[in-house]
Amino acid sequence: MTAPDEVRAKTLRLLLVCRELDAARVRKGLTTRAFADRMAMSPAMVNRLMNGRRRPSRLEIGGLAAVAEVPQERRRVLYELAEHCEERTWLLEHPDWSPARYDTLRAVTAEATALTWFDPLLVPRPLRTPDYHRAVLAASPALDGDEAEVLLDDLDNDHKMVARVPKATFLVHDRALVHPAVPAEVMRAQLDSLRRSPHTVRLVPSTEPPTVESFRVFELPHYHPVVHLEGESTTLFLEEPSSVRPYLAQAAALRSASRELPAA
Repeated sequence: MTAPDEVRAKTLRLLLVCRELDAARVRKGLTTRAFADRMAMSPAMVNRLMNGRRRPSRLEIGGLAAVAEVPQERRRVLYELAEHCEERTWLLEHPDWSPARYDTLRAVTAEATALTWFDPLLVPRPLRTPDYHRAVLAASPALDGDEAEVLLDDLDNDHKMVARVPKATFLVHDRALVHPAVPAEVMRAQLDSLRRSPHTVRLVPSTEPPTVESFRVFELPHYHPVVHLEGESTTLFLEEPSSVRPYLAQAAALRSASRELPAA
């Protein structure tokens, strides 16, 4: 857990902005001093921007992005993040089942040092086999065939996304392993895949309330833990400590009640 004196970035948006710009600087092969010289800024000022301690202006983002050769489409994203960088509750609205709903989730996951993911109804996406995922999608009346195929293609990206997190724990509810839309042979293959997972996978017993919502807790370097909640047409990130604290307690309680996967 990040100690208070280790927190640098002021908000999650600023953290994402500065990390993307700094990663682009590294790819360009520029030192901080060289970066600062090209912007006619002091290294100390650039450091504050790269640490997320200072809100960058649109002109500064444009200049830094140009020096680091950030693509134009990403610059638009950085401008949007910086424009709302003082906000600490992040509600994103999107069309139902749109793949774009995962863009910010991927960006946050890429910065995470640890992740706890709980789903009370389904196997979390990064752990799903394609057959399990296909069966679950086919059972959704809100999806047409084209949308389902897009999300199926997106599954591999979810696997790769979480593979980069140093420590990931998945809390899977018992009911996720008896889903009525998933054929028995597909479920057996899914369970075998869970046993082989490189991540920590634990089962939450059916005695735990199934109405608990799905959530993820991300631990980030130099920042407070962040919670991600996903709805059918919205994505919500919580970063105020008072809003995150109940989910930290819930994750700890579920982890305590959980058990290891049964042997094959």
